[in-house]
Order: sequence, then structure tokens, then C-alpha cells
Amino acid sequence: MERVVTASRTYRIGEVHRLLRDEFPDLELSKIRYYEDQGLVQPKRTKSKYRVFVSSDVEVLREALRLRARNIALPDVRRRLVDRGMIAPEGEMANGPAARAARTVHANAVTARVAESSAAPSAAAAQSKSEAPTILAISSTDTYASAEFVVASGLTERQINDLQAQGFLAPEIIHERLTYSSLDLLVAQRAGVLINQGVAVRQLTPLRRIVQLELDFVRDITAPLRKLPKSQREIQEARVTAEVSALRNAVHSASTAKHL
Repeated sequence: MERVVTASRTYRIGEVHRLLRDEFPDLELSKIRYYEDQGLVQPKRTKSKYRVFVSSDVEVLREALRLRARNIALPDVRRRLVDRGMIAPEGEMANGPAARAARTVHANAVTARVAESSAAPSAAAAQSKSEAPTILAISSTDTYASAEFVVASGLTERQINDLQAQGFLAPEIIHERLTYSSLDLLVAQRAGVLINQGVAVRQLTPLRRIVQLELDFVRDITAPLRKLPKSQREIQEARVTAEVSALRNAVHSASTAKHL
């Protein structure tokens, strides 16, 4: 019998093992660690270095084990999990520093576009204003426990887990508790607007790839700046990043005008 996994809680590796043993009696802890090494799941680590899994990790492991039981090769298992929106594409680590930086770039871009649109609202925007989810004012220092994040984001636990699996959200373990940042909340709220319009989370995955490409591009063109003193380098990198964002917005506006 498949045990129920609660979306809002976290699990140690032993608990994950017990949850999965009902369906896979021969499962060893080493197999869970192996799938972690292969990048299928990316559990957080506490200050004591314990692995901490979330419900989406458990479901990924469960589905991976089911596919492997059908003798499906691991690369094909990975592709199927990506196609189903359960994990991010290979090379896009959902909780790594690159992904967090990518979310920061994306959140800043979203904030800029929201500011631009609010300065000159269109008739269509005014008409749909009453139908759009409320985007709360967010302080950059705010943090949210799982239950608080569900309320603040306006999303379901399943939607939050799906966004997390795709790399849009990266909660951290603080004082043994899963904690979301203000950037996580901003991304969740903006994603929620599309989700509430019928867009599936897996359909948002290309946006993650676009942000990652932009981040990689900025890294490449700012590589020569790494020889500068830290304070000077950070100022120059911020300027380049702002110019890249401005160029992207201009290209996006021009392309939209031509093709829509």
C-alpha cells in the first residue's frame, strides 16, 4: 500500500526509505543516495549535514523506481521525469546557486515589467484587473514557513511542489524548518497568475531555460572583470547585467510588436 506523503513537511532519508519500502520492499538506502548522486533529487542539508527531502523528492524517487522496475534505462527515466515536469532538465540544478541567481534575475525583470505596465495600463489590463490574483507587497527580508508560503502565494501545496521541482523555487532549511524567501514568493505569485489562467507548471519550464541562458551569457561577457578588485568588479557587473536586461526587454518589445 502506498503511504500518503504530506506536501508541507520534510523527511529525513530514513523516513523516505520507509515511505517507499511498502511498494519497493528490496529498496536499500544506497539506491536513494545513488539517485541523489545522479541528480534526480537534490535534498537540502541541515547544519548537521543531514539530508532533508520534501514531498516532491519522494514522488520523483517513487516514479523513478517504478520506471526502473520496468527495465527502463536511467537516461530514459530522467527524460520521462523531465517530460512530466517532475524534475528540471539536466544541467539546470533546481536548488543550486546558479538557479537561485537565475531566479533573482527573473524576479528583477518581472518587477521592472510590472512597474512599466503599471505606469501606462492598457484597456485590456484595466478590464482584467478585477480578475487577476492579488500580488502582495513583499519585503526583501521576509521569510515564510511552508504553511505561511501557501497562504501568501495563493497556490496549492501541489503547485508549490511542482514549481520547486522545476527549479523556480528553492527553499532553504533554517532551524530545521523549510523556509522560503521573498524572491521565492515573488516568483510563486507571478507564476500563479499564469497557473490561474490554465497554464500548467511544466509549460513554464522554457522560462527557466531562458533565464539560465541569460545568466550564462552575463557570466561569459563579464569574465574579464574578475581581475578587478571586488568592489569595482561588482559595480561593473551590475551595470552590465542592467544593460543586458534592458536589451532583452527592448528585443522582447520589438519582437512582440512585429509578431503579435
